[in-house]
Amino acid sequence: METEAQATLKETNEQIPSLIASPPSDPQQFKAQIQGVINQLKTIKAGTTAYAEAQRLLVAAQKKLQQ
Repeated sequence: METEAQATLKETNEQIPSLIASPPSDPQQFKAQIQGVINQLKTIKAGTTAYAEAQRLLVAAQKKLQQ
């Protein structure tokens, strides 16, 4: 469970900067990609070392989605 959480967090941490640096021109596609990141972050289980950072990123992604 810990290994999977770390891998998911690493993957989302790689996706976020590229998404911010070069967002798709289509707002719907951008929202879909953010939703994909949110869905990945939600799979990180409580009790893992990645959970706190995942929750922080989750809040930030949800705020971005609402903009």
